[in-house]
Amino acid sequence: MMGTARRFWACAVAGIVAAAVSCGGSSDSAGTDHGAASIMLAMGGGVQGGLYGSAPSLNPDPNNPTLENNGADVHYETDFRAVYARVIDNWLGGDSAAVLGGNFRVNGINFI
Repeated sequence: MMGTARRFWACAVAGIVAAAVSCGGSSDSAGTDHGAASIMLAMGGGVQGGLYGSAPSLNPDPNNPTLENNGADVHYETDFRAVYARVIDNWLGGDSAAVLGGNFRVNGINFI
């Protein structure tokens, strides 16, 4: 059984995408709003482990380049479609530009 599991792991790529992280402050209704940025997790035998991207500064200064909406939301660093493009092109063998309706390929996201 372990041999089968190892072979499956070597051939598998799974991804988890969080919808959007909440912004730092409360909304007008005393709740939290969704921010623009999120996290993604990729796992599988063909995934090159590591952290890709950088942590944002949460300094609420309106001039902070890692925040948007006057310092209330975290701005995304990597478009999620760039991650999808990497999987489509490098793992599934497809044409990400045709699937995603545009070229979202970027350098530096070399996890597979």
